[in-house]
Amino acid sequence: ALPILDPDLQAVLELSRLEASTASREAPPGDSEALQAAINASQSQAAQLEAKRLQEEERLLQEAINASLSASPPPERLIDDEDEIEKALRLSAEEAAKAEKRR
Repeated sequence: ALPILDPDLQAVLELSRLEASTASREAPPGDSEALQAAINASQSQAAQLEAKRLQEEERLLQEAINASLSASPPPERLIDDEDEIEKALRLSAEEAAKAEKRR
C-alpha cells in the first residue's frame, strides 16, 4: 500500500477499514470478498488522488520558481550604515538651518 499523506484521505481509508472489519463480522462469507474488493478500490482511488495532488503541488511550485526567475531584481535598498544616517541627518539639519536663515 502507498503511504497517504493527506489527512482527509487517510481518515477515509481508516473509516473504510473500520467499516470493513465491522461488516465482515456481520456479513456472510461471500460478502467479505466484495467488501475487500471495495476497500482495495477505495485505497487505489485515494492513492490516485494523492498522486494528482502531489503533481499539482509540483506544477504550482515550478510555476512559482519560473515566475521568480523571470522577475526583475528588487529595487536597491537603502544602506543601513550609521555613517550614512548621520551624514543624512547633518545635511538635513544644515538645509533646515539655511531655510530658516532665508526667512
